[in-house]
Amino acid sequence: MDKNTTLAEILKHSQANKILAKYHLPCLFCPMAQYEISKLTIGEVAEMYHLNLTGMLKELNLLISKSIDKQRSKPGFKSRRSSSPRIVRKINK
Repeated sequence: MDKNTTLAEILKHSQANKILAKYHLPCLFCPMAQYEISKLTIGEVAEMYHLNLTGMLKELNLLISKSIDKQRSKPGFKSRRSSSPRIVRKINK
């Protein structure tokens, strides 16, 4: 996640709303915000309301990485990477 991530993308992650509330992001759930959430980026909102963008992004990215780690630790998780060995070719010039 970075400053160009929309609020809609952020709110797809469970617990993200708690982090945004911790940083006093206003009107997350008011009716007008529902329209704007899909368009506004976290960087724009942080600038408008003088919020700590660096702190929010750090916590949001940590939340996402923990979520990914949980998924990987579940039984039956299959990586998207190929299980076949990578072939490397040297090209002589």
